[in-house]
Amino acid sequence: MKKLNIFILLISLAPFTCIKSQNYSAPGVSEQHPIKEKFNEKGKNSSGIAYGWSAVSGYIISVPIPEGQPITLVQPWSPQYTPTAMVDNINEYIIDDGYNYWLYQPNNGNMYNLGTITGLGEEHPNGLAIDFNNLYTTYIITDENLYRFIYWTNPMTVELVGSFGIPGSKMIDIAIDCCSNAYTYDINSDQSYKIDLSTGQATLLGSIGFDANEGQGMSFDENSGQIFLSAFNNSTQTAQLRTLNTETGLTTLIVDWGIEHIDAFAIEGFCDYGNCKVGDKFEYGLCDWDITNDGGNCIWEIRHMFSNYYQLSETNASGFLLAADADQCGTGSSMFTTATMKFPLSAGQTCYYLSFDHDWKTMDSNDEAHVEVSTDGGATWETIVSWIGINRRNSSEYFDITNLVYGKTFLIRFRVVQPGWDWWWVIDNFCITECIPVEFTSFTATVDSSDVILNWSTATELNSKGFEILRSTQIDYNNWKKIGLVSGFGTTTEMHNYSFTDKSLQSGKYQYRLKQIDLDGSFQYSQTIKAIVEAPTKFKLAQNYPNPFNPSTSIKYAISSRQFVSLKVYDVLGNEVATLVNEIKKPGYYEVNFNASNLASGVYFYRLASGSFVSTRKMLLLK
Repeated sequence: MKKLNIFILLISLAPFTCIKSQNYSAPGVSEQHPIKEKFNEKGKNSSGIAYGWSAVSGYIISVPIPEGQPITLVQPWSPQYTPTAMVDNINEYIIDDGYNYWLYQPNNGNMYNLGTITGLGEEHPNGLAIDFNNLYTTYIITDENLYRFIYWTNPMTVELVGSFGIPGSKMIDIAIDCCSNAYTYDINSDQSYKIDLSTGQATLLGSIGFDANEGQGMSFDENSGQIFLSAFNNSTQTAQLRTLNTETGLTTLIVDWGIEHIDAFAIEGFCDYGNCKVGDKFEYGLCDWDITNDGGNCIWEIRHMFSNYYQLSETNASGFLLAADADQCGTGSSMFTTATMKFPLSAGQTCYYLSFDHDWKTMDSNDEAHVEVSTDGGATWETIVSWIGINRRNSSEYFDITNLVYGKTFLIRFRVVQPGWDWWWVIDNFCITECIPVEFTSFTATVDSSDVILNWSTATELNSKGFEILRSTQIDYNNWKKIGLVSGFGTTTEMHNYSFTDKSLQSGKYQYRLKQIDLDGSFQYSQTIKAIVEAPTKFKLAQNYPNPFNPSTSIKYAISSRQFVSLKVYDVLGNEVATLVNEIKKPGYYEVNFNASNLASGVYFYRLASGSFVSTRKMLLLK
């Protein structure tokens, strides 16, 4: 059951130059190296991309998952310190041995230094992972300890969670699945462990089955539900892609990369279930459900959708299901069992909907399927819907539960009664959604010199008056100022795209958020995004705009160091007709307005002089 958390971070700094991607086979790796193809225990066709940093080539690389080859050289990167760990969260986040925290954007190849992680003392960061079910808490492991931080903490200071309790260990990376189960392994003992994220305590799983050395990475693949290792095998002196059995701790070789060394490694994708406030596709077990036996000898469990003759559309359902299958339980079975949400949901003063796909097959009138809700912690239950003695095959359900849960904290449960060796009730795509006046689908910031361009999209709008654009600066991130207003589309179910440009900013760090206002005056805030306007690296005089003009035009210029600046306007005979700037300026981007209402039509020149820099441009006044 996954809570929807939208986390968008778009920061613009001086990016690395990208080069064209190219494929290569790692030295010593032939096309005949074995790839284990049918390993996916989740029963799904996994399809993803992993990124990493190759110590051999000095490149950011990518590989398809689960195949593991070919390795693609994406772009060169030569940081001062060795990258030790990487994690995916829309973009890739990397930590290096110098405690620098990096953001890599695969879509455009930009690489940004976000700052320095503090609080580790003399310990070195070996692993990095995000728990998407816990406010996007980021975990860092060192040889013997577990640390955590939330990125928006300023500065990025980690706090100690606790020791693994394994003296002399060298835990090399960490992976966290969609149920907040965390795993690591020790390259000194070649043992794998499960980590308690609340205490740091490590519990032994077993041997990883190979002699591990430095340069290890691990990452959870949301598509397949498996943990992959970018390992280095000390016995073969080769890099390898492996999967981890989270029950036994043993790893399985997927592909041998040969003479390679991938230090940081992360698979694209994160634990999320669309627009659901709470959702579960049941791909990762029963970690968010309490299962009770109400008197039978069989209970709710996780089964694959092809483990019986269930009637569920493969378009909607896939992989694993929540199943109360009396047929599979066998002769003499009975099924009296309940599956209850483990974590209650607090409803606001808005509307709520429950949806799921299911197949309910009955034997006779004694078979009962109930969907129920409780608003008092499970003490009493109210029926949402029941099917008694009637089939509900291959069905997608959608219920308005607003009147039952409005303003309350609630639980949902599925209760089934099958007195004998009957058929089944299987469920997939459990989802609780809430109504919001405006459904944002994206909110991004792009920096263009001294301008920050904000773009956002909405999927639906309800009585939307418009959007106030709010900005705060690094001087006081809590002091929000209104810088603009964009009108909304009232009520619409069509997607709409919006844009606003915050112009002529000085260098520095900025935060933006939207205040969406309804026609009745109520409002909600969007998530916050960040942007960084870098100081100019060179002097520049831009072409005026508009050009031709009448009677006013705007002139932009950039100053890279503190200098005396002169900006003057001349006619075609060289006569000075206006002085626009004549003072000392700090480094930054500037814009000045030139009003020529008292001048005749014609060609004019404007000249910027600052230190040894001189630049002249032409403009045309047409009246």
